[in-house]
Amino acid sequence: MNIYAILIICMSLYLIYKHRNNKVLFLVFLFIFYCNYSICVGEYSLPNLHLPYFEELRFFSVNYYNQGIIVLFLFMLFFSLFFKDRSRDNNFKLQTKSNTFIFLLLILLLIYIFLFCFNREQSTNYTVKITPLYEYSLIIFLFAIQYSDTKIKKIILCILSFFYILQDLIWGGRITSVQLILLFAFTIFYKFLTKKRIIFFFIIGIFCMSSVGFYRNSYSIEKGFFSNIVNYLQNNLFVLDTAASSYGASVIQLYVVQFITISERIASFFNYFFYIFAGNIFSVSDLLGKDTITHVPNFIGLYYAHSGGGIFPFYFYFWFGWIGTVIAGILMAKYITFFTKQISELGKIMFITILIYTPRWFLYSPINAFRPLLFVLIIYGGLKLLMMLLHACFGKHEKSMVIS
Repeated sequence: MNIYAILIICMSLYLIYKHRNNKVLFLVFLFIFYCNYSICVGEYSLPNLHLPYFEELRFFSVNYYNQGIIVLFLFMLFFSLFFKDRSRDNNFKLQTKSNTFIFLLLILLLIYIFLFCFNREQSTNYTVKITPLYEYSLIIFLFAIQYSDTKIKKIILCILSFFYILQDLIWGGRITSVQLILLFAFTIFYKFLTKKRIIFFFIIGIFCMSSVGFYRNSYSIEKGFFSNIVNYLQNNLFVLDTAASSYGASVIQLYVVQFITISERIASFFNYFFYIFAGNIFSVSDLLGKDTITHVPNFIGLYYAHSGGGIFPFYFYFWFGWIGTVIAGILMAKYITFFTKQISELGKIMFITILIYTPRWFLYSPINAFRPLLFVLIIYGGLKLLMMLLHACFGKHEKSMVIS
């Protein structure tokens, strides 16, 4: 196996061990370890794995794959060096609020998103279609949990989340389901978390996620389905195909860099930065009067077709080269460290949001580490305003208690 691949796995295991006493970070770093394991083993230890996207990406020279593993190594190295856990046990205990009107309002919004904001088209390739509103429904779930001050409200949320997960899995999705499970594990079921339970359910989760990946090849369950999954996992050493596919798209970024200038790459970064906060309202293209790159995966798709996504540090290499990979590691380490220190209500909500979006910002796009917090601020402010209006109209006071 490539020496850098071995070091990446070792650093991932180090993060798990170092934060083993923090149940939430233990689970988050366990997920990152599994992604890194899938990349390192799938791409650098077992080159003959029979995964469909591996073969189509073999047109790259060995140099791009060697370069790619160094990018991931540098990110993990500087993240490991600069990340500090300043959190306390109560960082994951939200103050629940008693307001049935707001709770029902959030539930109705979640039901609307469930019924009308999910793309129920079977995918013809590796990708799964999902609407942005369905993706960001996790934040609404988080605020609904905050307003679930009774047992019946928590049961309603659990039932609704079950149907969200079921719908996601039926249509071949996985990441949204993983995020929902993380959200409920970090909040309602936090006190039930132990390292043994986390590891046990994580192993079950690997089998379930692999089953979904196997299922969406034909969207049918035939005879021998589960035995084929077991054989598939054994033959591929439990490699997560989503992580390996995202890595393949990341390597394409390294390949495409040679075709664009440094100024275009830097302009792409600023375009992406403004897109996080302003969407399509304003872009560097408007300022410069010419087209610039915003969506890196879409742009590199013009050179070679891929399944989308990209590992976090590869975007920064695309924009700034090797120094960008170092910046990526330090940035995320300091960014998450900052939120581990927050003990305010809003700070806790933001911290939980960053953690539950780990599967998306690590495997798909940096935007998922930042934009969800913008929606958190908007919804938080909106609910605060609504509470003030309700108080002014009806004179009802808000009651609080800790989720336990």
